[in-house]
Amino acid sequence: MPAILSAIAALIFVVLPLPASVTAPSAAPGIVLEDRAGIVLRTSRADDGSRMRWMRLAEIDSKIIQAFVAAEDRRFYEHGAIDWRAAGRAARDNLLAMRVVSGASTITMQTARLIHPSRRSLIGKATQVLWAVRLDAHLGKQQLLEQYLNRVPLGQGAIGVAAASKLYFDASASDVSLAQAAALAGLAHAPSVDNPLVSPERAHARRAFALARMRRLGYATEADLALAAMEPLVARTHRAPFLAPHFTTRVLAWLDTEQDAQRSSERDPAPLRTSLDLALQQQVEQAVSAAVAAMRERGGQHAAAVVLDNRSGDVLAWVG
Repeated sequence: MPAILSAIAALIFVVLPLPASVTAPSAAPGIVLEDRAGIVLRTSRADDGSRMRWMRLAEIDSKIIQAFVAAEDRRFYEHGAIDWRAAGRAARDNLLAMRVVSGASTITMQTARLIHPSRRSLIGKATQVLWAVRLDAHLGKQQLLEQYLNRVPLGQGAIGVAAASKLYFDASASDVSLAQAAALAGLAHAPSVDNPLVSPERAHARRAFALARMRRLGYATEADLALAAMEPLVARTHRAPFLAPHFTTRVLAWLDTEQDAQRSSERDPAPLRTSLDLALQQQVEQAVSAAVAAMRERGGQHAAAVVLDNRSGDVLAWVG
């Protein structure tokens, strides 16, 4: 009787409609502040401290999708929530080795763990499987991929392929090379130790693994692999801009004060255009620095300046 009741409860759980909050972005996006001409002044992290940018699947480069499917779940389009063939193979290998040497976690199961984290135990695994079956029952393959590719941790606080593409390659996830797509997919296995900023050797090996898988599935040719192998692991990226620090800090504080919990969860990811004139800001910074240098002999150490547009009240420059 308890087994029958448990089975009925599990069935009810699976068929219940998914609440909208389950598939909503897990964190509000970071804020990009621009000056009045559209020059980026500062980019904040998401509310949970991570780098996260949500992208629709249609905007993500197909090479990224192919790379993750090849590296993480090559039969993704053929099975349901569970790949029983892979599960059987993993069970055989683990029994023969008398330890865990192989896994069978599908992209759907990984997505379930990302949406509803559970403990690494038998009960936790059972919970993950139930959630995976539920997701598979209510979401199509494309929806599952969008959830996964936007939630998968990829090292250095980067959550999702959009944030990781920007971090490692200074590129958009809508346009990456084959090598870059493979490098991102290679990170999913162990992002904290395999990412190129921590261990270039491990990252290189994982990229080669993903490329080989892509070749095996027909997503790339031998010539493609040869070119990809010569590409550097990461691009020479510039440090994220942090201009007009006093002004941008105040703007972020204003935003936090004005937004209630509901608006924070629905924050527009588009860049926020401010009134600051960066060219004028830099001129004022130079003038303030010169003034402090001139007053240093008389004990002057600090100075500040704010330039306003008298007609509109807009802040054009803020130093100090």
